Amino acid sequence: MQDIHERYGDHGVVVLAISREPVSKLKPFLDQHGYTMRAGSDGQNTMWAAYGVGGIPSSRLIDGNGKLVWSGSPYESERALDKLLGLPGDPAEMLSAALGVWSDKAKLKPLLLRLSRRAGSAFDLKAWAGSLALAPLPAGKTPPKLKPEAALDQYAAGNAAAAHALAAQGPERFDLAAWARERVEKLYPVKKDEIQEMVAAGRYRSVLEAFATRDPSGPVVQAAAKDDRFVAFCRKGFEERRKLARKGLMALHWPLANRIPEDNDGFWRDISVSGMATSEDQRQVVGILIAGAMVSTESAPAFVDGQLTEHLLMKAIAAGDKVAPARLKKEVEKERDAILKELKAKYGWAQVNR
Repeated sequence: MQDIHERYGDHGVVVLAISREPVSKLKPFLDQHGYTMRAGSDGQNTMWAAYGVGGIPSSRLIDGNGKLVWSGSPYESERALDKLLGLPGDPAEMLSAALGVWSDKAKLKPLLLRLSRRAGSAFDLKAWAGSLALAPLPAGKTPPKLKPEAALDQYAAGNAAAAHALAAQGPERFDLAAWARERVEKLYPVKKDEIQEMVAAGRYRSVLEAFATRDPSGPVVQAAAKDDRFVAFCRKGFEERRKLARKGLMALHWPLANRIPEDNDGFWRDISVSGMATSEDQRQVVGILIAGAMVSTESAPAFVDGQLTEHLLMKAIAAGDKVAPARLKKEVEKERDAILKELKAKYGWAQVNR
């Protein structure tokens, strides 16, 4: 819900979290996790009864006229919210929408940011290009040979032949999220006043995302690092980010890979997740629910690297150390390798059981 609060606020969305806990317990919990969304206590279950809330967690979407338009699991609320707001929901739709407004930097920015968060690293670029309504190439002409990144850039600039190249040559597995992050960094270098505005609004995760993806200068980082509330948020949360990354690696290399850990009971106590998804025949785990995110084989690497990136940024800010975004990628790789080495030693690395 905090992520929705930060990412959809510009669309006029207001998040209100309601708990049965008294304010005396609720406020410390919100402060500990750096939650800045609106929250309230409903110890008498008045609102819960009014909106028919049975089990928890549960979410409701209410439109601008006060009408209840959707009810369901909070893990599905973002998809429902996209539909309500008329926003593209899947990566293929987001990519098409982004390329359609490429010359409008104001409209392009939120689409590229959504792609960088949600596209994943195994996008079928060939299939996407093949679905486009492209005019045939002139007789005798063949698609140019281009790297996929360059082909997307050229197609965005109006070169239709570049899309023919993608439809003909692929690839079928393309890191669309990385492509989007690189374009965000190039087109939208983060400014000091923007970071200060985010910090003042309590959008701390958005600040970390900007640090990780938009190559901020030293003064920009220092402006945020001087804010006591932001520093406190980093101090309280940096270890939790590493724990979540560790769980992501456990999910990716054991249940999602169909690998059986040597200490199976201990493994599941250690990973301690709140749910999972299985294949239709229920023989394969295809998703693990970690901190509200359904992590799959395709999304797990980005989830892990994202958590470790935030961990390292928050740790440096909490300690008052210099933040060096340019070195983040190598530091993330080093941290990821160290965690995986520890996990292999603890749970074994037997051949994948297919």
